[in-house]
Amino acid sequence: MDAVEIKGPAAAFGPRHVDIDEDADRFGERYSIRFVGKDKACTNDRFKDKHSSVSKEVSKDWCDGCPERDRCEYFEPFNQIENETRSLTAPHNYLEIFPDILDQWDEIEVILIDETPWYNIFEKAIQIGAQDITHTRSALRNLDEGNKSDSETIEDSLLLLDTMSSALTDEDGGEKQSNRAYKLATGIDFSELSTELTEIHDERVLDGTDYTDAIVAIADNLEEVERTTHWASEQGIIDECDSPPDELWGVDNSTKDNASFELRWRNFDLMEIARQKPVFVLATEMPTESVEAIFELPVVTVEDTVSPDAEVIQLDSRMAGITRLRKRNQTFENLVEFTRLALRRECATGRKTLIGVKKALKDDVREQLQESGFVEGDDFELGYYYGMTGSNRFEDCDAFVGFGTPGLSNNVTDTSSVVSGVSEKILQQEGREGELRDAIHRIRPARMEATPRVYLFTNAVDLSSDFSGTYERFNTPDIRSKLTQQVETAERQSRIQKFIRDSSPDPTITQMVKTLPYGHSTLTSELRHLNKQGVTESHEDTTKGRGNNPTRYRLISS
Repeated sequence: MDAVEIKGPAAAFGPRHVDIDEDADRFGERYSIRFVGKDKACTNDRFKDKHSSVSKEVSKDWCDGCPERDRCEYFEPFNQIENETRSLTAPHNYLEIFPDILDQWDEIEVILIDETPWYNIFEKAIQIGAQDITHTRSALRNLDEGNKSDSETIEDSLLLLDTMSSALTDEDGGEKQSNRAYKLATGIDFSELSTELTEIHDERVLDGTDYTDAIVAIADNLEEVERTTHWASEQGIIDECDSPPDELWGVDNSTKDNASFELRWRNFDLMEIARQKPVFVLATEMPTESVEAIFELPVVTVEDTVSPDAEVIQLDSRMAGITRLRKRNQTFENLVEFTRLALRRECATGRKTLIGVKKALKDDVREQLQESGFVEGDDFELGYYYGMTGSNRFEDCDAFVGFGTPGLSNNVTDTSSVVSGVSEKILQQEGREGELRDAIHRIRPARMEATPRVYLFTNAVDLSSDFSGTYERFNTPDIRSKLTQQVETAERQSRIQKFIRDSSPDPTITQMVKTLPYGHSTLTSELRHLNKQGVTESHEDTTKGRGNNPTRYRLISS
């Protein structure tokens, strides 16, 4: 939000409240009202970390009778805003509910969405796992035994759960069972049953059993799934059909041994925000088509002209996607080798490196680097793609390594395409470019005094227009040779600097030749480069009077 200047009251929403707070701090007292989620704020041992798992009504009841309420961080911003409307910040999941809960919403003039991936706020989803079905089945049987609800409805609901469970274990993906489950769900009146199951669920959560009630999830969201299906059919995104497509209602098998029954739908409430207020979406990873899809309105895309100075080295012979890298084959080994070389070069100059990598590879990459003697936190930081958006915690890094390409899984882009109407091809490419661009900017290259170095070990993107400075592309053998050469130079120059630093008086080249394992010509060349970089300088030793005074070298204090 650095470049944003809004005169009137504004509301800013971001993916990580702590980080958007840090951004808002740059505006002084302007963003003095900071909203936080209940689970983060709650200090009551009985309720903390449980608010998001229960109904809003139960959560409200907990708060109404809580002895900690007067000191609760959650209610502080609401109390502040009663006095006067000011600019405020909040987590992105508050966005669509603020018009209902904020009395001063009419006074807000502008909405800012700060680096929030569109599918986190626009696509709504519920995942129902096998354990959720088990807990829901138990709750239904308790109701049946207690004669608290219509037994026929309970019987139909148990059949629905059995069908969903069969879909989860179906080797063919559960399509037929999913269709059957949909027909069953649309034939059941969940109204009374849902209320009773919600009460059981909330009591169990309070006792320590956290789960999603499958019947309540369906009862609450089936209408939105059907509405999205109807919208997609009207837009010509899907053929006219009697039931929601697999992307909106069905089994997600993308995680092995942990399939879930998913419901997905379009966040229609969010579209109304842009009809009430001007909205600014501040993000590197959100293409114009996607923003238009969120609000169903034409948008104006503004691109800044900032192209930070950077030295970019890119592997131009491999995409290095997750499918290949997870096999831990030669491509994976090559990228580990290149990353080691990059770290050696950066460590030699005292710089820390942020490494962006797919989450599934993070532990293996960490282990490989630690076995090579690199220390996480000192020499490098690891961040995983699609997990760094909005984060400020990598600002102390001076270089970036892109370990392979980021990529959204097919099931994500399949669903996003149905929900938005944006083609899968656009979503995939914009996802790669946007995420990699965002990951690089976690080290804040635009603010750095020294020229950052960026190592892109994938050919899936072209970010040459993003940076000024040098941008070089190499095949696998040549990038290995280039990096090796750079490491040798960096480590040689580092050793020369250390010798000069530890010597008194300032040494001559002759003294360096006697101690360091480099010849006269090599030392002369390296010192010339160090002088040019402003790291060292030469001076004539006049302490010996007339004659040929020796040339000595010293470090220039930064």
